[in-house]
Amino acid sequence: MPFEEWAEAVESLDPSLVEALETAAKRIRSFHEKQLRQSWIDFDERGALGQLIRPLEPIGIYTP
Repeated sequence: MPFEEWAEAVESLDPSLVEALETAAKRIRSFHEKQLRQSWIDFDERGALGQLIRPLEPIGIYTP
């Protein structure tokens, strides 16, 4: 789809929907960029969101 068609489509949307989609995209991007790190936790007014990576204790595995 040409850029002009995308621009027209966005202009036809309710501004509050465009804002909500942009906010969601920023949050999704921020979340997944942090997954590139080992462990992370963010605290804000909504609570905490994060990923804690811990190695397993030594385990045994048998593969025939």
